[in-house]
Amino acid sequence: MWAQQQLWNGPLPGLTLSGVFGGVFGQDRLYAVTLSRQPGRCGAGLYGTGMSKTLEGTPRELLPASERRAAIEFVTIGPEIQRPIVAVAGQARVGIRNTGSRVWPALAAGDTALVKLSYRWLDANGEPLPDPNQPISTRLPADLLPGEVIALPIAFRLPASRGSYRFQVLLDQGPQAPFELTGPGADPVSVNIR
Repeated sequence: MWAQQQLWNGPLPGLTLSGVFGGVFGQDRLYAVTLSRQPGRCGAGLYGTGMSKTLEGTPRELLPASERRAAIEFVTIGPEIQRPIVAVAGQARVGIRNTGSRVWPALAAGDTALVKLSYRWLDANGEPLPDPNQPISTRLPADLLPGEVIALPIAFRLPASRGSYRFQVLLDQGPQAPFELTGPGADPVSVNIR
């Protein structure tokens, strides 16, 4: 762990590897990384005056409800998932399209007003499962222009028990700003957890 922290602190001063391990995705490992709020090579452009816009210059403000709409083009998740002995994050692949007329703010430090992917598990009757943990949210890698499509992995936690469930992708700008979802991947996908 210490050697990995040194890699983060060496080339980019101010970054700290928090030690929270989120999972393995192919050859990649997911860690939580934090950035100091102190001005420096990284922090100066991301905090202070940089909080009003994304790194790409999109205003960080809630989109009007009429602009919070998207098409889920596809969701790729295995129809059957073997519950691992050690709880780790799972991964699905999602394609989303911005069907609004405004750019989605996504690439910035913090969470305020950023568009993010999340998910929920539904039982066989279509009722959302209670989740004792907050679902993992997945950031978009760039601000998304109107009409633009992006495909990306989404991390998730498995339900607590084995059984038949449905996995549904969600998009929001925070708990009070969900998106209206359409498209071929908007319907929940059946998954059997063994």
